[in-house]
Amino acid sequence: MKASAQYENSAALFERDASAEQIARWVDSVRVQAGFGESLVALLSEQLPLYEGRSSNEVAHIRGYIMAAFEKTGLPQDGVPLVLEELDSGHLAYGVGAAAVAVRGLECPSRQIAPFLVQAVENIRYLDDFVCYDTFVSEAPTSRSKTALQEIFRTFAWLGVHGADALTELNRLYNDPCIVFSGRVRAELKTAIEAIRAAPDADPPPSPVSSCCLPILTPRWVNVLLPKGTKGTGALDQLLLEDQDGNHLGFADFFRNKPAVVVFFYTRCDNPRKCSLTISKLARLQQAIHSRGLAGCVKIAGFTYDPLYDSAARLKTYGRDRAMRFDEDNRLFRTPVGIERLREHFDLGVGFLNAIVNHHRIELYVLDASGKTVASSNRLPWDIDAVLDLVSELLSTARTQPDSADTVAHATPILRTSGRALLSSIPGFLVAIAPKCPICWAAWLGALGIVGWNPVNGLQYLLPISVGIIIMQAIVACARTTGRSRGVSLILILSAILFLFIGKVTGATASILLVGVGVLAAGFFVSFLPRKTIRRRTGEFQHPPSGAEIHLPLVSEGHEDCSRDRTGSTTVSAS
Repeated sequence: MKASAQYENSAALFERDASAEQIARWVDSVRVQAGFGESLVALLSEQLPLYEGRSSNEVAHIRGYIMAAFEKTGLPQDGVPLVLEELDSGHLAYGVGAAAVAVRGLECPSRQIAPFLVQAVENIRYLDDFVCYDTFVSEAPTSRSKTALQEIFRTFAWLGVHGADALTELNRLYNDPCIVFSGRVRAELKTAIEAIRAAPDADPPPSPVSSCCLPILTPRWVNVLLPKGTKGTGALDQLLLEDQDGNHLGFADFFRNKPAVVVFFYTRCDNPRKCSLTISKLARLQQAIHSRGLAGCVKIAGFTYDPLYDSAARLKTYGRDRAMRFDEDNRLFRTPVGIERLREHFDLGVGFLNAIVNHHRIELYVLDASGKTVASSNRLPWDIDAVLDLVSELLSTARTQPDSADTVAHATPILRTSGRALLSSIPGFLVAIAPKCPICWAAWLGALGIVGWNPVNGLQYLLPISVGIIIMQAIVACARTTGRSRGVSLILILSAILFLFIGKVTGATASILLVGVGVLAAGFFVSFLPRKTIRRRTGEFQHPPSGAEIHLPLVSEGHEDCSRDRTGSTTVSAS
């Protein structure tokens, strides 16, 4: 079987009821062949059915065994974020050791790996354990067995000169009397230091550069903000949310009118590098938003993966313990029903054992003012400044582009309402101008008689009477109007009467007389136009009393006046 075909089918090979041993046998058959790394990557997605219904330990063991196989098959670029995620935030010796082994499957070393290996040492320094990746079923440790820390230090030695950035930290770990390692771990650490020092070049490459095996990893980590297109939230608009105070609202009620930053977590998470750190960083993001003067312009939200356990009270306590401040724009949410809709919309990287999370990734999403997802950060730690820069860019775009998605989103309901109002007014207008009394009937019949259409024979000699009745109708119509509309209506009606009278006396063609009837209808139409309720500032505009609210269609230039009501207009107080 070709590697490409194997990659396409690997994720579909195993359903929920597949045993761990079946999966391990398939991995064993694949890892003896180089070039099948992508088929292994496909099996590491947290959403796959094969992880549903398994315990956290079983999921970690399966994923670790798959990951360690990259050393033999080669580690493709699609698998790099998965491996680096485990090094950076993994807290189980088996998984972290497997990630260290997987790094050695790269086509060539890279200095960008060193910081992740340093973090991995810190994560499991007090949780080290023997690991074995030769067989799925762990064997009893022997003199040849290695621990997860040993695998990490072996990978440092493999990096050679590319691990020089970590040399200071490695020396500290070796020389600090307060740091105690076992004899075999200490020997592996010494070997790593000597391998880096013995490299042909004493200095590492000058800067992070893209290599044949690894994409560029910036100081803000890899995968900080990947474009997500503009995925709308139509399917979630009616999703019921409950915040940390027990308030209920719809998804669209919160995620509108302002950009939003969304993260996912759950309070029972036992990995301090994931959920707890996520909410702590969310609190620091709040402080950064306030420092930049953007308070009130950005919404912050955290969703729990575990809504059955995470009650409103638990969410509030969890957030407060991590210095998060709550207000109308900063909340933690649970979904009483419909977690699957949320999971599907954001394509969440999470698996479950019944209702309990068994594995998940780090996830952050940035939404624009219309609720569309415009960027995301998955797996690796997101950078506060990077997120804040993107939010600032969204706010700046909303101010400088009146035809932005936010403006269009608010303009569309207005246009629809105006169109419906115009269409619905046509029947009313026809009824309004239709004759409803003897005088009205006489006026219209007289006008039609002047044109030449005589529904009642023998009334041609009553031309003066018809004109008089039309004038009476004109007076009644003009009496209904005021201001400028009255003058326009009167001019049109009198012009129509003059048109009809002169045309009839001079024997003009019927087309000219019909024009007169049209002008007459226009005059009546103007008389039925509603009065304007809002006048020009140069006319009758009056300043509202002190304390009243003014609704402006555009966001003010200052960051302090960015709050909007649900109609999309900005609200300020008149002083």
